[in-house]
Amino acid sequence: MLLADDSRYIHGHATRSTVMATNTLGGLKALLQELKLDEIPEFPSADILHHPTDIFHVYLADAVQKILGCDPKKAYDAIQPANSSINGDLAIVLPRLKVPDGPGPEKLGEDLLAKFPYPHPLFSLPWKDGIHIRVFWSLKALPRIIVPFILDRGSHYGCSIDGASQVVPPEAAAETAPEAPPSTPIAAVDPPKHLSLAEGGDTYQKTVVVEFSSPNLGPDFRADHLRSTVLGAFVANIYDAMGWNVVRISYLGDWGMHIGLLGIGWSRWGSLDTLNDHPEPLRYLHDLYARMDEEMKPVMEAKKKAREKGDTASDGGADEEGLIAERDATFKKLEDGDDEAVELWERLHKISVDYYKLQSSRLDIMFDDFKGESQVCLGAKFIQTTEESFKAKNLSEKAEDGSWVLDFGKHDAARLRVATVRGKHGTSTYFLRDVAAVLVRLADYRFDKMIYVVGEQDEHFRQVFKAVELLGHAKLAASLQHLTFRRNPTKWGEQRLLGDILDECIRWSHRGTDDPSLLPPLLRDMSASSLSRVAINSLKLSELNTKNKSPSTGLDAEKLMSSEGETGLGLEVLYRRLENCIVTLQEDATVATGGSGDRWPEPEFLSLADSPWIDLIRRLAQFPEIMATAYKTLEPQGLVEYLFEVLDDVKYCLDETSEGLAGIEGEGEMVAAKRHARLMLFRAALQVVKNAMGVLNIR
Repeated sequence: MLLADDSRYIHGHATRSTVMATNTLGGLKALLQELKLDEIPEFPSADILHHPTDIFHVYLADAVQKILGCDPKKAYDAIQPANSSINGDLAIVLPRLKVPDGPGPEKLGEDLLAKFPYPHPLFSLPWKDGIHIRVFWSLKALPRIIVPFILDRGSHYGCSIDGASQVVPPEAAAETAPEAPPSTPIAAVDPPKHLSLAEGGDTYQKTVVVEFSSPNLGPDFRADHLRSTVLGAFVANIYDAMGWNVVRISYLGDWGMHIGLLGIGWSRWGSLDTLNDHPEPLRYLHDLYARMDEEMKPVMEAKKKAREKGDTASDGGADEEGLIAERDATFKKLEDGDDEAVELWERLHKISVDYYKLQSSRLDIMFDDFKGESQVCLGAKFIQTTEESFKAKNLSEKAEDGSWVLDFGKHDAARLRVATVRGKHGTSTYFLRDVAAVLVRLADYRFDKMIYVVGEQDEHFRQVFKAVELLGHAKLAASLQHLTFRRNPTKWGEQRLLGDILDECIRWSHRGTDDPSLLPPLLRDMSASSLSRVAINSLKLSELNTKNKSPSTGLDAEKLMSSEGETGLGLEVLYRRLENCIVTLQEDATVATGGSGDRWPEPEFLSLADSPWIDLIRRLAQFPEIMATAYKTLEPQGLVEYLFEVLDDVKYCLDETSEGLAGIEGEGEMVAAKRHARLMLFRAALQVVKNAMGVLNIR
């Protein structure tokens, strides 16, 4: 139904033959010259090829600088977006323009108003409002700039080139600390098409590693694992949009004490024949673990109570022959490389990886790496090297119970307390494995930044980052980031694995195929697979539309198939209406030109200068700033809200668009020109919706 991305051509007929594409500086200059504008003013902070609102910003700053004779940077920095649509589009903050011994804000405002070059191609007449000079964009210029700007960039509108960096000059390379992660040459990877790199320049594409999802082998797939999966996909996508080379890792919890517990369950009740014949092998392993976990709960509760009473030497009734000791000994056999234990672990690990690859694909996520914690332990090379470094730098010490610990209080970080490097039974710890994993990934991916999308565990990651720094890798430690979020205190109910959660979504979506009257009329012809996709989209939106500091609402099955609010079904209704309108407009425009195949008339952008059209255009112009904010904060909620605000504006425009050629004044070519302008605006809106959905991983 959709046309090719190159929106300058519709049905093979040129639509803007007189204007070069605006995604080059030359093409942008040509467009602005048509609006009778001088050469584009240069301001270092502006990014006019990616942010269309910066075009207005630089011309206003240039006017301010010329009128007042102030520093260009001060003029640029004094301008900010208006805080409300009734307050204009841009505001000049007068106190920011004040210079020592110069006139005050009142006089500066008077001079600006008196000398402002009006009429101006880009601005209406400004007015004073307290300490601000406010100005609206020209309603004539705004559609003429924004709509082609979006269509020329297509799927790259809203993207940037933050992920591109210059090569360190040879003379400076010697001053670079050896632990600083080098960048990946662009020649070695497939660069994003939107990277506009200087010709002949040695420019590198920075690499970011994003660790997310990371379920454990054996235990339930918890609510925070789903949140991490959905949020992590967004983080990876936003970095990809900003020009980074992204490595997506699901760091499976395939090593540790819970593996020892699973090993006991296998020794008691496991059967290779049953495992091989089972339709869901991972569920079989999960059930074995669940039985052992129930048996372990009273033991761990007794141990907790003993510690609360100050009995640190007691395992609360679990002596050296008890379940805790058996778990630890089982895991120790694996760490020591026992052939039978390793062979069994490899079988269980493959089952887990195969399962989560399949289920992740149902969420439209493809990971680059599923290695998990075991990657630093098998063969013990990286673990040993890291542990030896702790000892060589006098960071770790032996505790009374035989374990090895790192006391951060002895290294000017008392708030981080004590981390266990190796347990009293000689097994590695989560802390030690995570520190080693940093060094392994640096060797594997030569990353510039690594982000852990993990619920809570704040102290753990602060300990890991500080340990990396104490090992002598200060710059490497500075490149590590923990993106945390609140865990959901509720349970999933009967859903124990990721596939269970997705299956529950699909089960609810099938109510629409069983009874189409439950669906909006526009969607009653949807297939079962399409409705399943919509339900999973609703699940993702529910997680993405929650601030990171707030817990998710969990699986709200009733909301999955609601068309009210910010849901997958509501999104689908407006998306399909927009697509259908584009097709109708194309057919109508062909009728208006007699279907002769002649070149279409130039779009009459002035017909878009009134509401609701101009409101939609203003909204679309904000997209790069919305993306930049999401990139900076790694909060997806703002982007979700923006997506539905765009769709709300689209709805008002769709409601104004009558069927056929009715509702547009004029006749013949003028009607076609106006209809052409609407068509281009709707295509631009659809492009922004698709771009936002892509970053949010909504299909």
